[in-house]
Amino acid sequence: MSSVRPEQSGQAAAVSETAYELGAAFGTAILGSVLLGFYRTDLADTAPAGLPGGVLEAAQETLAGALLYARELPGELGEALATAATDAFTSALSATVRSRPRFRRSSTVDRTWSSGHPRVHEEQGRFRREARKDPVRCREAR
Repeated sequence: MSSVRPEQSGQAAAVSETAYELGAAFGTAILGSVLLGFYRTDLADTAPAGLPGGVLEAAQETLAGALLYARELPGELGEALATAATDAFTSALSATVRSRPRFRRSSTVDRTWSSGHPRVHEEQGRFRREARKDPVRCREAR
């Protein structure tokens, strides 16, 4: 933001906010998909034997769905499904959190900014020169 002219600061802020919102939405979608993949795999591996047809597939869609089906199943079978589903979700959540650092700092803009790209240094130098010439205007631009 500090490298744009004051008359363009509104546009720069809008682009920055849009990029932030898109990043948050994509991050949520990607991590949600990762979590669901782990959950489905873990539940398939730990679900009790003897579930009626289609119950496992439905339980793999959401934890809430699995718990609803578990309440409808008789005795130990329902308890076993509820335990397997909650354990699978906890395990999936833990695995997703552990995988999150791999997704961080992956954007081109972020890598360029943090890598010391020559264009970044040029813009920073330009801003410093302008700040020395007119420090009041540069403070207002921030």
